[in-house]
Amino acid sequence: QTSATFPVDCAVVSDDSNGVVTAQLNGSSKTSNVTVKAANITSLGLSKTSTAGGNDVTGTVTLDGMAPAGGLTVTLSSSNSKVVVPASVTILEGMTEATFTATTVSTAVATPVTVTASARGVVLNKDITITAPVVVSVVSNPTSITGSNTGTATVMLDGPAPSSWVVTVTSDNPALGFGLVAGVQVATKTTS
Repeated sequence: QTSATFPVDCAVVSDDSNGVVTAQLNGSSKTSNVTVKAANITSLGLSKTSTAGGNDVTGTVTLDGMAPAGGLTVTLSSSNSKVVVPASVTILEGMTEATFTATTVSTAVATPVTVTASARGVVLNKDITITAPVVVSVVSNPTSITGSNTGTATVMLDGPAPSSWVVTVTSDNPALGFGLVAGVQVATKTTS
């Protein structure tokens, strides 16, 4: 047998460090250089690539190894105030990822935003688009109303409406009228 392979175990470190492995036999000696690397962030993910303003989004930062003693602090930032992220998130000792909540803000127009995570000189970006809310449903209750009686109708958006927004409600039946509802401004209009 002219060779043997053996494991080299590396401890978790907070900074890169170099080492030399030396093998000796009968007065001969050979060395090999080994670098023990600290874990770096390799992935920044967001649970959505597009969402209506006002909805929360979950972000995930992932390492290529375990976080060192004391954990690894990852700095976070956003390119636009329509997405608010915490100043940082800490990947706990021995863990390989951490999550954070990004809060989005209502907008009147679609707004592209870049979320940035950085640690140990590595910078990662992830894009998300904050959209204006749209109507996703209108539900009448009941669906059949005897004349002179009153029912209700509920308009659902896919996110909170920006202030002063007006949802226009119309009907093709002149017998139907609409009242104002607190929290949502309804422009009443009946067409025949």
